[in-house]
Amino acid sequence: MGQDRVPTLKASITLFRKKQVPIHIVRHCVKVYQIASRLCSLMPKDVNIDFRLVKAGALLHDICKMDAVLNGGDHAKLGADFLKSLGFYRVGEIVRQHVFLDKPVKEYSRLNEEIIVNYADKRVQHTKFVSLEERFDDILKRYGKDTRSINRINYLFMECKMMEAMIFDLLPLKPDELIS
Repeated sequence: MGQDRVPTLKASITLFRKKQVPIHIVRHCVKVYQIASRLCSLMPKDVNIDFRLVKAGALLHDICKMDAVLNGGDHAKLGADFLKSLGFYRVGEIVRQHVFLDKPVKEYSRLNEEIIVNYADKRVQHTKFVSLEERFDDILKRYGKDTRSINRINYLFMECKMMEAMIFDLLPLKPDELIS
C-alpha cells in the first residue's frame, strides 16, 4: 500500500463500473486524460513530474461526480477519499485538487501533477477541447449565480491562466496549438 500506487487502465475501468459512473462523465474523463497525456508527451525529459500519476489523476478526476450530484458533497474530496481508501494516495491527492489547488499558483515553485490535471480539466467542456475563455464563459453561465460565485469563478480563471503560462513555458507550442 505504497504512497505512489497507481491504478492501471484496467483497474480504472473497473472503478468506473464499481461507482456506476454515467457514460457522459466517463467520456469527459477520457478527454481530460487525452489532454493531460498530450501535455506529458511534450514535456522536457528533465521535468520532475510522474506522468503515471498525471494520467491516472486525469482519468479518475470525476470518479465520484455522480455521488455528489445524487447525495451532495464535494466530488473532488469524495473522489480523493474513495481512491485513498483503495491505497491510491497520491492519485487521490491529485483528484482532490482538480477543482481548487491547495494554494495560489504563484506560490508553487515548480510545475506538479496537480497543476497539470487541474489545467487539463479546465480545457475540456463536456467532451470538447476548448480555450480557457470558452470553458470559463460556460462555467459563469452555469454557476455564476451571485457576486460571490462570479468573483470566485473569475479568480479561478486567473489562476488557470497562470497554470497555462507555467505549463507552456516548458513546451514547444502555444496553448491554442495543443490540439491540432
